[in-house]
Amino acid sequence: MQVRARWGWADHLGRAEDRYRQQHIEYPSLVVVYRALFLAICVMLAVLYVLAALTSLMPGVNEITIPTVDVPIDFDLGAAVQDALLRSRSAVLDVLGLLTLILSATYTAKAIRQGSEQVLRPEEDRRIHTLRPSNLLAGLLLAAVILLGWLLALATAVRTSAIAELFDAQPARPLVGFGKGFLIAASVAVLTLAAFVPLRRIGRRYRTRYVLAASVAFAAFTVGANFVLIYSYLGALIAPNTSSGIVLVLAILAWVNVIARALFYVECWIAESDP
Repeated sequence: MQVRARWGWADHLGRAEDRYRQQHIEYPSLVVVYRALFLAICVMLAVLYVLAALTSLMPGVNEITIPTVDVPIDFDLGAAVQDALLRSRSAVLDVLGLLTLILSATYTAKAIRQGSEQVLRPEEDRRIHTLRPSNLLAGLLLAAVILLGWLLALATAVRTSAIAELFDAQPARPLVGFGKGFLIAASVAVLTLAAFVPLRRIGRRYRTRYVLAASVAFAAFTVGANFVLIYSYLGALIAPNTSSGIVLVLAILAWVNVIARALFYVECWIAESDP
């Protein structure tokens, strides 16, 4: 309490936490989690397809470097990715899987919009209709943004030697480091824009600087979570005694959990700012 009384930013964070608990924002967070899980699994399957394409184009055996895992240089990552695809795509790429994807995208978008309305415009009590085409479009755009963020995180794990073979040129190591830093910055920028546009639209009465600050913080947190998720799943592919399918579901469930809560928390932070 003394910290909150002394520092305005700490009091702001405390009020956001109080709002999150007192208005029971945990419930819309959980709704987003269970509706978005299948959508996120489908996005990860798309990441596996991209990774399989990369490993087929690159002549090396181990094309990826993961800071958290000691990867043998002769490990055949391409074979591990193909095996994961064979075990995963049959459960997703059928008629029922496609229908579930459409429903997941629609209901995820509705849950996010409904929860955001509850936080930022509680006095309006606006109802979001499920079958509106905008829900499906918003859900598919959300999936595209998630996919882009995960692919940018994956791109930073590609070895320098693999980049040299892919582009038939030997890049300078400082240039590689700069390029990976640029990818991280681009990921933050894309996610900031993706968060700012809907938050600005819903929270029109709040100052732009607060919405922008919340969007940047959420984007930076999401980028960090993306790296943890991608590295965790790649590590599961490399570990021979790990069931990558189980790790896939658990890792994505954890990712969706923390991202949903982070989104509604920054919305509570915006709601506690000066209008």
